[in-house]
Amino acid sequence: MTTRRRATGGSPPPTGAAIFDFTGGDQSFTVPADIWRVRTLLWAAGGGATFGNYPSTRGGDGGYTEGWLEVTPGEVLTIIVGQGGQTHPGYTVTPRLSYGGGGAGYYAGGGGASGGGGRSAIRRGGTELVTAGGGGGGRSASSGDGGDGGGAAGGDGQGPYPGHGGTQSAGGVAGATGGLATPGSMYQGGDGDSANGGGGGGGYYGGGGAASTGTESSGGGGSGYTGGLESVITFASGAAGVANTASPYYTAGIGVGAANASNQDGGHGRVVVIY
Repeated sequence: MTTRRRATGGSPPPTGAAIFDFTGGDQSFTVPADIWRVRTLLWAAGGGATFGNYPSTRGGDGGYTEGWLEVTPGEVLTIIVGQGGQTHPGYTVTPRLSYGGGGAGYYAGGGGASGGGGRSAIRRGGTELVTAGGGGGGRSASSGDGGDGGGAAGGDGQGPYPGHGGTQSAGGVAGATGGLATPGSMYQGGDGDSANGGGGGGGYYGGGGAASTGTESSGGGGSGYTGGLESVITFASGAAGVANTASPYYTAGIGVGAANASNQDGGHGRVVVIY
């Protein structure tokens, strides 16, 4: 007779918890013997922030998803840990995508706009089981926060032509000015246009990229996903800040959207599997 053990909460045990931080590539978790159910905690990455003169604005915070996942002993799950949305070191004009589907923001002079944060996810083969959505890239102008990651839906960016948040069934709409901003798609945030548009966050469906016609706009956040979970504990957007920061598995800065005028990348994500 097979004994099926359940994961336990509380403080991190000496063994029985696998913690995955951003590495720039896919990682893997092999389910131990006799484990049929694991508890998963996913923080997505925050959006970046660029130069600008308005430190009150920021990149969007990443979303958070937690729940129980049924597994099979010996199976190998793919772990994606989102990269913080990237900005423009040295005022470079080259757009920079973030691992986990974060869209690129563009710098075309002035303050520019930053890229969206990547999603965090667990996959079985090519099937996404659970996702937390990345935050959108911020812009340099006032009231220009990036859209927060999901949750069921990503938040909309801000500005005259912002990217919109991803949903459970579609990528976020791009900012509309006839420019080159792109919409979000499955797993991928859209790119901002080449006139200082912020990138969308990665997600189950990514946020849309922002457009700009002389006034920067920010990208939308990506959506999360819980369809592969046995049961959901928490499914939260970053709208009220990064969720579950009291967890013993959380470290300061994870998933946080960067403050504007900082020219900093967003905080990377984290994935924890408790067994």
